[in-house]
Amino acid sequence: MRLTLGLIIILVVIYISIKHWKVLLNIKSIRIFQNVIKSRLEKRFLIEKLHNNYYNELLLSPELNIKINSSGNYDEQIEKTNLHRARLAKFGQSKMNGVTFFKGPKGGIYIYTKNGKKRYL
Repeated sequence: MRLTLGLIIILVVIYISIKHWKVLLNIKSIRIFQNVIKSRLEKRFLIEKLHNNYYNELLLSPELNIKINSSGNYDEQIEKTNLHRARLAKFGQSKMNGVTFFKGPKGGIYIYTKNGKKRYL
């Protein structure tokens, strides 16, 4: 009887230990998942911050080239085009795809040809 009582106690202790270990394992899994989500959010925040810094730098410097590719993202193309227009409005000039565009006194947009003459677009 003592042997069976001791065996039952050992089995109960093992059962409780396994149950406790599973709970701890679940808590660890949850913490790992939380850390993964947190790091992804931090990366996304950093990417957005770098993106905003890049566009702010482009907005404030009309001599910097804005590259617009036809194979790029549509929303990105629209954003870059709007940025180009904003620089023309603010500074009267903007460089896009290696060509500097100028805004005339009456609002017309022109470029200089190789001969040095204005060509209105």
